Amino acid sequence: MIVIAAKFKLRPGKKDDFMNLAQSVIGPSRKEKGCVSYNLYSPVENPEAFMFFEEWADQDAFDAHLREPHFIEFADESKDMLEGDMDVNIYEAERKSLNE
Repeated sequence: MIVIAAKFKLRPGKKDDFMNLAQSVIGPSRKEKGCVSYNLYSPVENPEAFMFFEEWADQDAFDAHLREPHFIEFADESKDMLEGDMDVNIYEAERKSLNE
């Protein structure tokens, strides 16, 4: 399994626009083949900071996601809303149940 943690901060006054745009990528991404989870988080103490936390079945599923039109459009349209670059970390994980 591939886990993505993408942290970023929005420019002042961009939160509402970003939240509307984020809906255009979250729903369709969750329906993609190989998507285990796809969520957006914001810390209570810093409402301009966000993190996408994604889990994909494998690298091929994640690579396919990066080629999806809804992801490409989101990435292009959100660039001007970000303050600086995203800090993206990619992890390889093994999925086990708690009973193992």
